[in-house]
Amino acid sequence: MLAPPTPGLIVHCRSRRYLVEDVVPRTDIGEDTLVRLSCPDDDAHGQPLEVLWERDIDARPVDAAS
Repeated sequence: MLAPPTPGLIVHCRSRRYLVEDVVPRTDIGEDTLVRLSCPDDDAHGQPLEVLWERDIDARPVDAAS
């Protein structure tokens, strides 16, 4: 399981790149981390997305070289 990202990072999620805007950490065992994202791509600029980080099967940090 990947650790939740931090605000300001770029992640890959739902077949797109997103900027991490906010992270709401778990408050109890068994809960998931809520991550609020915003798309930086021209064709969906600013489009928001909220995911439960531990449950999303495609979520991962984008390599700095990418």
